[in-house]
Amino acid sequence: MRFSKYKTIQFSGGESISTTVRLPIWSSLASIGNAIAQSVSTWPGDRLRKIAVCVLLTTQAGLLAYSATRHSPTHLEPAFLASGISHWQFGRFELYRVNPPLVRMVAALPVLAVDCKTDWSRFYDGPGSRAEFPVGEDFIEANGPASISLFYYARWACIPFNLIGAYFAYCWAMELYRSVAAGFMTLVLYIFEPNLLAHGELITPDGACTAFGILAGYTFWRWLKQPTWVRAILAGASLGIAELSKTSWLILFGLWPLLWGLWRWMESPTITDRQSDSIDSPESTPRVSTAPPRSALVKTGVVPSQCFLGHSHSSFFQLAGILLIAIYIINLCYLFDGFGTPLKDFQFVSKTFTGNGVSGMEGNRFRSTCLADLCIPLPKQYILGIDSQNKDLEHYGEPSYLRGEWKNGGWWYYYIYGLLIKVPCATWILLALIVLARQTTTSLTASVNDELILLVPAITLIVVASSQTAFNIHLRYVFPSLGMAMVFLGQAAVLVPRQLPFGILLTNSLVGLSVASTLVTYPHHLAYFNSFVGRHAGNRHILGSSFDWGQDLIDVAVWASNHPEYRRINLLCQTRYNAFDITPMASFPEAGADGKLLYIPHDGVLVFSESLLIGNSWPVAHPSGYHKLNASDLHDAVNHSGIRFERVGASTYAVVQSSRFAVKR
Repeated sequence: MRFSKYKTIQFSGGESISTTVRLPIWSSLASIGNAIAQSVSTWPGDRLRKIAVCVLLTTQAGLLAYSATRHSPTHLEPAFLASGISHWQFGRFELYRVNPPLVRMVAALPVLAVDCKTDWSRFYDGPGSRAEFPVGEDFIEANGPASISLFYYARWACIPFNLIGAYFAYCWAMELYRSVAAGFMTLVLYIFEPNLLAHGELITPDGACTAFGILAGYTFWRWLKQPTWVRAILAGASLGIAELSKTSWLILFGLWPLLWGLWRWMESPTITDRQSDSIDSPESTPRVSTAPPRSALVKTGVVPSQCFLGHSHSSFFQLAGILLIAIYIINLCYLFDGFGTPLKDFQFVSKTFTGNGVSGMEGNRFRSTCLADLCIPLPKQYILGIDSQNKDLEHYGEPSYLRGEWKNGGWWYYYIYGLLIKVPCATWILLALIVLARQTTTSLTASVNDELILLVPAITLIVVASSQTAFNIHLRYVFPSLGMAMVFLGQAAVLVPRQLPFGILLTNSLVGLSVASTLVTYPHHLAYFNSFVGRHAGNRHILGSSFDWGQDLIDVAVWASNHPEYRRINLLCQTRYNAFDITPMASFPEAGADGKLLYIPHDGVLVFSESLLIGNSWPVAHPSGYHKLNASDLHDAVNHSGIRFERVGASTYAVVQSSRFAVKR
């Protein structure tokens, strides 16, 4: 049973068609009636579907909650948490301004509710300052081993972000490909994607950025399909929240107007009943009548000429409203701090904004231009954060690593290669099957303009990230694109069974293999690598947050407690804080009499990060600060002296037991 209003239109050639006339009140009543009729007719199946979704989301929450307790603070988390606490205590946003404050403010809430200690003595502010790192170190030192539990609470507070991402990925896939099976395939792939699980458990913003990017894209797509002010407000609010998760989504301010224009241009002049949104039913395909051109409809008098112009104008104003709502939400989160600051009053440090030939030099290229008095409608720290981030993209000052090569700068294919070795092999095969099946069919369940809304932001983000080759350390910068890819993969549940023999068995088997490869390495997903390169060979290909990000110190502590025979645990690790504050059972290796060697006593062992075997010269944690270690000598000593080492469980650490082991400092 469907509620709608039809009118027959007679054309000059005698041909007549039945079309749906959209009358405002009747259209609303019809929509309500259709929704009620559909919900009544499908209630039992719909109830089971909701139960299944809840079970899967609960599973995701459980996986994240447990893995959050298995890992020590990563490089950036102390700085993130201390910065979030400062936002609440002082209402200031200088700390960690390179990213918006939403995620770390949420993470700080449960920590503020318990007894935690802070130390702001090393806070400072200035052009390009990054005081969050010394403040984060002091936070760890002030709380000692108790810091571990504080990060548990902070991480648990961020779990809902990931549930939001999984749920709306499911909704988008189900509606886009008009299949409940597509929605569930996307949901399972998203929940068990190892990289999304790895960063979803942390308080760094990548999981939230992925989730809110999907939410924003989904609400924008629904607004394009049916432009109403209610949907425009939802899209604007979602865009604002996405922008507050991470500056990666700044590209949406430029992409959405372009996509809106493209959508309007690609809209078919045929008459489509867009209210037919039922899933997995004969009515799931839009009812399209063979209508004449719009000009013919106008001549009949049924559709006034102003109707199309009015619709276009209305959606244009709604688009402007979406962008303004997003800007308002950004300012609201910053408490309108520095809103309306004239452009000439900013002190920049990036070459892009200073006009200087060297990054890091203070300046403002706009002071002597006609834009000097332009009032910026965004928070001051938000703009300064973009400037600081841009400075890093121009000149980072640290070497990058890929496939055995160290160099200053990066590679344009870094992110593509990283995804190839970090995403499960079965997921890549599933993508290949989709591409193959799409070549053999002309009946796709989603239109081109529908899929453009999904794919253009994802591809643009990868292209923009790949174009920044000042450094390559973090594959996580493109994980929001990975989340949207899970939505695209959902179509395999519909497309592959239709085009290939044994398609259902094949797709389900691939999804099962992808899930299995994730669970085999659970909860050590930061160092996950697929079968293309081997589970334990990943550090030969890529480092940074894709391998050892300081997350496995808890495994070291557990290993030490299980081996009381060793009186001294000598630890070499790479963290942005003093790791010995949370691992009091360990110590830094002592220097020899000549001050040039690190000796391992007879009753001790050396526990070290396997990333050091690659030969990098990054500093290692030391009780008095960072310590430069000649990692090439460590690499030679372990790999060429015949000394055997074993891994600490499934972690990224290894153990050497030898009194003859020595490494130059």
